[in-house]
Parts: sequence; C-alpha cells; structure tokens
Amino acid sequence: MAAPKKSRDWLLTIPLVAYWVVLFGASLYAHFPTDRAESFFPLMVLAGLPIFIVAARAIVHPVEIESDLAYTDDLTGVANRRAFIIDAAAALKRARQASVGLIAFDVRGLKNINDQCGHQAGDELLTGVARHFENCGGKLYRIGGDEFAVLVKRADGETVSAVARVMDEPYQASFETCGHQHEIRVSYGMTSNRAGDTFEPFFRRADDMLVLHKRQAYKTGRFEDRRTDAVKAAEAATGTDGEPPRLRLLG
Repeated sequence: MAAPKKSRDWLLTIPLVAYWVVLFGASLYAHFPTDRAESFFPLMVLAGLPIFIVAARAIVHPVEIESDLAYTDDLTGVANRRAFIIDAAAALKRARQASVGLIAFDVRGLKNINDQCGHQAGDELLTGVARHFENCGGKLYRIGGDEFAVLVKRADGETVSAVARVMDEPYQASFETCGHQHEIRVSYGMTSNRAGDTFEPFFRRADDMLVLHKRQAYKTGRFEDRRTDAVKAAEAATGTDGEPPRLRLLG
C-alpha cells in the first residue's frame, strides 16, 4: 500500500468556481439574441475546460511532490520510517495469517566507516546497500540509521524466502573509500503475521530475530567480535550481548 497523500481536493474547486463566476458575470451583460446566446454559453464552458485542467494540475502537482517527499528517505531515495509504519499497519488489517512477511536488517560496519573515512563515506555505503536490496522481492524501507526493513505481501506473489536468499548471498560489493577496502555484511531477522497481529508485535518479532541472528554470528565467528573482556562481561550481565537498544518504532 502506498503512503497516503494529503487530501487537498477542495483546492480543485477554486479555478472552477472562479471560471463559473466569470461566466455568470458575462451572462449578465451579454446582449445576444436568444438563438445566439444558446450556442454562446456552451462554447464558453467548453473553452474554459482547458483553463480549469491546467489550473487544477498546477495546484495538485506540487501537493503530490510534497506528499511523496514526506514518505521518502532523503539519503537513499527508498521509502522511509513513516511510510513503513503506515504500510505495515495497513497490510496487517484483515490479513490472513502468514500472508504478510517482514525482514528487518541492518548494515554491519557503518560506525567504523564513519570513524575512519567520515560520514560522507557512510552515506555512500547506505545508498549502495539500498540500491542492492531495493528489488529483492518486497518493498524496501530505511527505518533509521543503518536499519532497513522489507515488507513482503504474499498475496502479491512476493515471498519471504526470496528475500532471505538475497540476504544470505555474500554481499561482497566493492566499497573502497579513503584508501580502505570495506567488507559489507548485513544481519537480518524475519517473521510472518499471526492472526490478529498489529504493527507492534509484528515488528518486534522480526527485530528480536535480528538480534538473535547477530548473536549467533558472533558465536560462530562470522562477525568479528571486537569487544573487550570488560565490555563482554558487562553486556553479559545486562543480557544485551553486545547489541545496542533496538529501534522499536513503537509510537
């Protein structure tokens, strides 16, 4: 479901009402014989239609652009957090169980790139990731920082497994900046909707699976663990296992 546009349909009446006022004024001062008047006013109406269409389009087009920008991520050009919340909530309404899927994923190493090469390099990384996953099989959203989400609607022929295959493929896209070669990896978690699901539990399950996936990657050595022993002990005591507080998007 596309993000809704702000309703300003009432603006369409302005050029139409203005033209009718002019037409009515002309009728008060027209001194044509009856037979000529009968053909004059329909022609006036037809002649005014292009004026109305052009004026209406001039009003509506900027509104559409403004509305589209409100639901687009400025950096990557994909849909943003606001669009994600609206689309996910709409997809879940009256949805059959397991008919809507969600993959939440984040990009590994963004902080290191920002620290080593600056935030412009980090922006290049996020833009490249968005391009890579934009057509992976569902609608892509950037929901904050290095975090993305893919909403999958099985009713439209999309499948979570197709997206997962793209996530599992080694993403070794060449990303070199400021003299460094950077390895790009993503962590992801996925879920499907349950009966009566609302946005909050739906998103939380995918997000929790993302955290679990990252913990397993640390344990198996897939992700390099750069934490010190003191940090590991503190995180083990709090149960965070090296994961920062997740972006819940609740509210």
